[in-house]
Formats: sequence, C-alpha cells, structure tokens
Amino acid sequence: MSRTSRMLVLAGLASLGACGGGSDPAPVATPPPSAPVELALDATNYQGAMKNALEWSDSAFQYAKLGADVADRLVNSPVALVPIFRCPVSGVATITLTDRNRNGVLNEGDTLSLFLDRCITDTVNVTGVVRIEVTSAGPLGNGREYELLVQLIDLTLTPLAAGTEPVTINFTGSLDFSWTSDFDHYVLTFGVYRHTQAGQTQSVANLVVDYLQHYDTLRYEYLVQGTLGAGANGEFRVSTPLSFTGVIGSNPSAGRLGLAGASNSAARLSEEGAAASNSATVLVSVDTNGDGVADSAVPELAWTQLLPPGMFSSLRGRPPQALLPIP
Repeated sequence: MSRTSRMLVLAGLASLGACGGGSDPAPVATPPPSAPVELALDATNYQGAMKNALEWSDSAFQYAKLGADVADRLVNSPVALVPIFRCPVSGVATITLTDRNRNGVLNEGDTLSLFLDRCITDTVNVTGVVRIEVTSAGPLGNGREYELLVQLIDLTLTPLAAGTEPVTINFTGSLDFSWTSDFDHYVLTFGVYRHTQAGQTQSVANLVVDYLQHYDTLRYEYLVQGTLGAGANGEFRVSTPLSFTGVIGSNPSAGRLGLAGASNSAARLSEEGAAASNSATVLVSVDTNGDGVADSAVPELAWTQLLPPGMFSSLRGRPPQALLPIP
C-alpha cells in the first residue's frame, strides 16, 4: 500500500472514530430528476409548435452543415497550410489541429478546434468554441463522403445592432455527409441543440435530420424527428411519417409532419385536401384528446407562416453561417 493510500485509510478511520462508532450513516438518496413538462397541443398553440419544429430543426441542421462545409474545404489540405482564421474587425480567433496519423494533412481521425474570444465581424461579436472531428473521409465517385462530429460549445453571438439580446448556442451532433456532382446528402443524428436568449432556452434532443437534394432531377427529400421544448412552456415530439418532397427552391408538394404532446394530443401538417393543389398552402390540424378527430383545422395555411426563409432552397446556394470568420 502506498503512503498516500495509507493516509487516506487512516483519515477515514479517524473520521469514523470522531462519529462515535463503526456504523455507517444511512445513505442519502439522490432524488430523480423531475419529469419534463409536456406541452398539451390545442387550437391556440399547435401552429406555433409547428413553426418552432421547422425553425429549430433547420437551425440545428445549419450548424451541422457549417461543420461539413469547413471539413470539406480543409480535408486533405496540408496541416501547415490550413488558413489562419482572423476576426474581420477585432478580437482573437485561434485554431488547433490534431494530426493523429502524422501524415501532414487534415483527414480521418483529426480534429479542428476554433476558439473565438470577442471576435467581431461586421454584424456580431462572437465568443466560444467550434470543434469538428473527422471520423472518416473518403472519395465517392466524383465527390466525397464524411462522418463528422460537430460541436459548438457556449458559442455566444452578440449582435452589434442596439437592442438585440445575445444568443448562446450549444450543439453536438454526428453528421454523415456525402456529395457528388449530382447530389448533396446530409444525415444528422443524435443531435442536441440549445438556443438561449434573454433567459429563455429552446432545446432539441434526439434529433434526426435526413436531407437529400438531387441536382440532376432538381428534387429534394427531407425528414426530421426529435424532441423539442422551451423550458416551462413544455416539450413535444416531432416526426415526419412521410418525407417532404418537392422541387428545389419551392415549397413541398408532398409530405406530412406530426407533433405529439401531452394527454395524447397531436397535430399534423400535410399536403392534402385543397392544399394539395395549391403550392403556396398546407393543411394543418390538431386533435386535442387523441380520439382521431380534428378539433381545429386550417385547410389552406400559407407555407410562409411556417417555413424558415430558404429552408428548401439549394443547399449549395445557401452560404454557411455568416456569423463566423470561416474562410
């Protein structure tokens, strides 16, 4: 027994003597975490929940896409020549790179970490960490395929415009990304995304986003599932039992999104009925008690009231998050 171990044992015996005997105190049970509050979907909130489901999952996807964009630019670049990240106005942006297989290039098994300290761009002040781990990378036809782990750790974005509250982003997600001249395919799994602003936190857990764009046919396919919540306002589950499909740059022409909340409440969004023949609208409805009968419905709700801007535009035309000094 080492000297340190003996001292620890003696200290433990001394504390027992001071307590007056050899009986152990009764263990103090750790209370289980409180169950999350579920949102009861009803006529007053289901459209807002649908809008949040689309916006939050798209935002999480865009941060994952940021990691894929950076990896795709830098993989197989000589480590010594990876560009220096500079803050456009002021502040500090430093980068660390691993080269685990010591082959002199950034590729499979390597990790890129970007540390930002009050890094000011034209529109925002950024502090936090962006980390991209390349699990695998290899050729695919005339393109490439990747497995990545993307993390954003306490990334705080403070807009320079007066009167705008800072936003703090935490994100972790595994991303399978593949592309050729004919398609881009992103599969985000096990994603956790938290967006905190003015003391309110929006969260997405157990996230899956599968987004495929075919450039030879100009079609897309999109599905999402996960658990979404906003603190005391409650959480709900989202899924797409039928993938959204359509022409790149246009609203979906087919597909269905479902929400599940407390007390068997459920809501749906789908291209059917009158909305099926109107590309600008979609059917939305809510069943507040799970009896299979809609308690409130809008046969033709404008897509513009639900979709984030550019959600179904060309992924190659959507720039990466412009908030970061990514070259």
